[in-house]
Amino acid sequence: MKGYVSDKYDFGYKFIPKVACTSIKDALLEAEGRHSASYYKVVKRRNAKGWGFSNYKLIKRRWNNVHKMVESHMLGDIDYCGQRFMVIRDPVKRFISAYRNRVLFHGELNEEFIKREFPKVYPDIPKFRPSISEFIEHFHTYRRVNAIEHHCKSFSKFLEGNDLSFFTDIYKMEELNKFEIKLSTIFNKKISFPKMQKGGPKPGIGDLNRAELDFIFELYADDYLLLKDFYKPEYILDEWNQARR
Repeated sequence: MKGYVSDKYDFGYKFIPKVACTSIKDALLEAEGRHSASYYKVVKRRNAKGWGFSNYKLIKRRWNNVHKMVESHMLGDIDYCGQRFMVIRDPVKRFISAYRNRVLFHGELNEEFIKREFPKVYPDIPKFRPSISEFIEHFHTYRRVNAIEHHCKSFSKFLEGNDLSFFTDIYKMEELNKFEIKLSTIFNKKISFPKMQKGGPKPGIGDLNRAELDFIFELYADDYLLLKDFYKPEYILDEWNQARR
């Protein structure tokens, strides 16, 4: 199974989109001494008024290149690593997070983006920058956009036929501090995950109606079976009922 491989520390990490993978990759690369994982580029911005060099402001802007760094330097087969890690998340919450980040924040269903990047899909898009309800209603059309499909692809499909028994350590998204502690022990220094890829407005579980919630349950039926010892639809139903009150 492909994932992040640390030959030096003999562990592998299977990253899954929308399960804190950007933050975890960033922390791992920093711990391994690859500081260009997320780097700062100096850019110049001129003030609206005035002239002269003194009127230019140097700005440090973060350019997130963490995924390319992992693909170029740390990607490998984790099957033979002494320790194999994975972080898991409730499928409904992962789906909502993907919508918030990819649609509302990154604008990957904006008209300009679709016209430029996916001209063949463009005529079939029912609504650009859809609401969460519109996104669910027409999801099978929207998933033809690569970024949407990648970030919403079911958890189980990333495991290449394996189940959770493949991993030596599994951490719930709500308990990332336990993973930080584990990695701190491995690297013999404090490891903490930066807060990254959190952009986007906040539609939540309470913004869904029951039919929409059931659609997501069905979409991720295999994932709920895979994660049955950690997450169950009835837990989300309880949370949904609380949010709707």
